[in-house]
Amino acid sequence: MRPLSEMPDATRRNIRAVLTDIDDTLTTQGRLTADAYAAMENLRAAVDKIVALMEAEGMTARVSSIHVNGWFGAYDKLSMTRTLLAEVFGVDLDAQRPQYVFVGDSPNDAPMFSYFPNSVGVANVRASLERIPTPPAYITQREAGAGFVELVDFLLDRQGR
Repeated sequence: MRPLSEMPDATRRNIRAVLTDIDDTLTTQGRLTADAYAAMENLRAAVDKIVALMEAEGMTARVSSIHVNGWFGAYDKLSMTRTLLAEVFGVDLDAQRPQYVFVGDSPNDAPMFSYFPNSVGVANVRASLERIPTPPAYITQREAGAGFVELVDFLLDRQGR
């Protein structure tokens, strides 16, 4: 092993993504430090440049809350959901979509928010609304997992369970 400082400048400049382990790599003794969080914020500012680079190479790129999804071809969450439900469960999603709720939080959820009349954003979706052409129909009061729990509790209560 060599010290990181010995990595050649040309190699460093050619890096396009950072993949990381979480425990005791990103975190320190189980905690995300302010410095590590700031480093991720710095990478996120570079996450917009990554999208531009991917799109320049002919890829489709969609920003998630924690990463950028990139692929070649005409795929998105909605087209793959339709395929899964049709092929595995025999569901005609177009005919049954009012019976489904989609819950999400980020720009890569835009096709789902647009398609499902009962789409729900967990509260932290507010931070990404400028990047979502059609926002969710509903929004929870709580963020992230707590917002998901809020939705489930609401649905189960409304169904009389």
